Amino acid sequence: MPPPAARASARTWPLVGRDGELSALSAAMDDAGCGGVALAGAAGVGKTRLAREVAELALLRGLVTVAVRASKSAADVPLMALSPLFAELAIEPATTESPGWAAAAAIARLTGSGRRGGGQAGSGRAGNKRLVLLVDDVQELDDASMSVLGHLVEDGGTFVVMTVRHGETLPRGLHDLLTDERIVRIEVEPLDASMVRALVGAVLGGPVDGAALQALARQSSGNVLFLRELLQGALESGALASHRGIWRLKGSLAASPWLRDLIDERLRGLSRKEREALELVALGEPLELGVLVTLASVEVVESLEQKGLLDASAGRSGPDVRLAHPLYGEVVRAHLSALRRARLCRSLADMTEAAGPLRARDVLRVAVWRLDGGGGNAEVMLQAAKMAYRDEDYALAIRLAESAWEDGGLVEAAILLAEAIDVHGRSADVERVLRAALPLAGNDVDRTAIANGLASAVFYSPDRAEEADRLLLETSAAVTDPASRRSLQAQRAGHFLRTGHVARTIEIDSPLLELEGDAAFMQASRDVGVALALAGRTAEAIGHTEAALAARRHLEEVDRASAAAVYLVARAVALAEAGRLSEAIATAEAGYSASVVRGNPHGQAWFAVILASTRATQGRLAMADHLFREAATLYEARGHPGARWGFGGIALTAGQLGDRAGATAAVAELDLLAPTTLRLMDIHVERGRAWAALAAGDLAAARAILWAAVELAAGWGQHASMSAALHDLVRLGDSQAAARRLEGLAGVVDGDLMVARLRLARAVRTGDPALAEGAADGFEACGALLYAAEAASIEQRLAIDARLHRRATAAAARSQRLARKCEGARTPALAAPGAQSDLSAREHEVALLAADGLTSRQIAERLFLSARTVDNHLQRIYLKLGISGRSGLPERLTAAPNR
Repeated sequence: MPPPAARASARTWPLVGRDGELSALSAAMDDAGCGGVALAGAAGVGKTRLAREVAELALLRGLVTVAVRASKSAADVPLMALSPLFAELAIEPATTESPGWAAAAAIARLTGSGRRGGGQAGSGRAGNKRLVLLVDDVQELDDASMSVLGHLVEDGGTFVVMTVRHGETLPRGLHDLLTDERIVRIEVEPLDASMVRALVGAVLGGPVDGAALQALARQSSGNVLFLRELLQGALESGALASHRGIWRLKGSLAASPWLRDLIDERLRGLSRKEREALELVALGEPLELGVLVTLASVEVVESLEQKGLLDASAGRSGPDVRLAHPLYGEVVRAHLSALRRARLCRSLADMTEAAGPLRARDVLRVAVWRLDGGGGNAEVMLQAAKMAYRDEDYALAIRLAESAWEDGGLVEAAILLAEAIDVHGRSADVERVLRAALPLAGNDVDRTAIANGLASAVFYSPDRAEEADRLLLETSAAVTDPASRRSLQAQRAGHFLRTGHVARTIEIDSPLLELEGDAAFMQASRDVGVALALAGRTAEAIGHTEAALAARRHLEEVDRASAAAVYLVARAVALAEAGRLSEAIATAEAGYSASVVRGNPHGQAWFAVILASTRATQGRLAMADHLFREAATLYEARGHPGARWGFGGIALTAGQLGDRAGATAAVAELDLLAPTTLRLMDIHVERGRAWAALAAGDLAAARAILWAAVELAAGWGQHASMSAALHDLVRLGDSQAAARRLEGLAGVVDGDLMVARLRLARAVRTGDPALAEGAADGFEACGALLYAAEAASIEQRLAIDARLHRRATAAAARSQRLARKCEGARTPALAAPGAQSDLSAREHEVALLAADGLTSRQIAERLFLSARTVDNHLQRIYLKLGISGRSGLPERLTAAPNR
């Protein structure tokens, strides 16, 4: 069944990940002794698309190309499949009742004199150029056509490119042709995950959410046909849509109707027993061969394997059986009725339990089968829920824990259920579950766990942070178990961290770190790692997270207290603040990838924020913007207040790109968000507001916002965040006061990034170009290329002031070289010294507003000046910048917004 004509043809898709195959094709075509190539692979893998590229290669060589497609229907008439070839060469094949005579006559006409080795072709070909013949699905050719094909290869005047589908019975003569040394066999493998990501991004023409890419890569298994239909179906259904500039899945990735029909056709004709065996694997894969052959006969399993529907691979206790393609499972499961699904799941659970004591990996699988089969033992469901939670499959953990809580009334199940729900940001549901469980709590451990969960839910509700802290203090006074009291203290410290008070967090958590091994120690370790990094104690933070990760590996009993990914968050933040940007990115990317694979959107969003922040520090502003948008959409979809981090980051990057519209829109989104107690990243959110103000031409507002952020960071003990805001002020020309304040953090904030910032502060305060050069060196060594470019530009200005012209020229060249790597950054510090450096602060403000299109009267109203004063400022600005009027301002002012 062909896809509708409206669907995007494979020809419209870029060819991705086939450089090796194209190189082999080109080399074979240039080899006069090679008769052709055979592109072999599974159906839909991209053989035909690759063969079409041969036409482009042939065109470049001035060769004539003819394409034919073999099919079962054409095979009923001898030589029918080759009719396009005969038409192209104006040859009438002989008509006779004997296919053999017809083939012989066609060969005589095609090969002419029959000269071999690429010599003079017959009358059917012009000159001595080889003909390129593309044969799609060569295994479908009739015997006569196959005979003609073989003679063309032997003749040498034709270069044959054929596609061969795996798993098909080859006709007579094709096997010999494929094994002939004159034919090069090229295996066309499915695209790997990185190639799928590149192809999807190219087709959609924009950044794609990591979870969507993971789903597309997994479901298609690199099969280009399946990928195209999955993508088309998701676009048509609206499951895949662009939101805030990021393509992401808003629903399940179901196969398109055409693809489902294609797979249904593939499965049609199966016997009842074969169909049921396929259904069992679809519900249980990977399924042990021993279990499967007990439920279905060996002959049935072998038959399905021969038909290419099942694959077997080595498992822990014998072969494991899977479906040959993930989409087969989607289609098979979609056809199951609820009753049939339940019966098959019970059969799988019964057979697995009957095989002997359940192994660890089977506990979760059997619990899910029992759940889908109508329910099971509450204790087993709770044990399985713990495993799902540990694996970060929170959706499954919720299903299992909910069953254990509702059917068994287990308090521990309610606590776990609340923890899993909390990951999804459903605070009201957390509170509902825990308040119902509270009367059933019979010991300090349960009461403490419920209090911690309730306090967390209450904490995120507007204006209830004090209520949450009071609940924890009251519970601490009521319990007598020391470990429970420690846990409650760790929860309090975690809340202080989330409100941004890192100094208070460190103060409360430090005593908890003296006793290793319990849940309080694990939570305190996680929180202190982040707090130390934001406090500027980066070396201590890095060492701490390394030790905490090592300790966690030996504490499986407290895995629920904190996943390893949370420690990676702390470590990545510490590495970034220390200026070890490449290491921070590697750590965050590992956490991001693991979150995507495990389907954990919370972890994905967290790591996206860290990656974006680190990329922004590098100067990779466009990449940072994409990641901030991804984080914003992920948090927004869950109703999580972390969305403000994403929008603040978008404003930060847009402002540094001079994108007024983008920055203004991001701030507008920020303003629409409800107030929150989650203020951990507020300093960087305020930095975003400041850069948005600058993009809008309001330099005074930008500086005021940054100074307010500096004071807020100081009060919270966020000295690293404070140094970033002070650095921004230096970059915006508020040099002396900000530089002095930044120098005051020497010895408080450590790391190579801070060393470079201190050099820059001293350079602008003392006017020393050598110090500015040292700052540029330090920033570049960290990988902070935008900061390095700005420092080199400042060096140029200071060198001009000192009349060090050679130094100024070299610094300018360096600044321009580095700035070119910063994806279009446009900041005041990058401005040529002949432009903004000669302007006073007031003139700079007037110039930015005028460049943005405001009239003199509008500028006067904005700055509380008279229109005459504004005009006087403008005349001095034109003189200093060497321009004749307003039209020259945007080009001369690097910070002017894009128009």
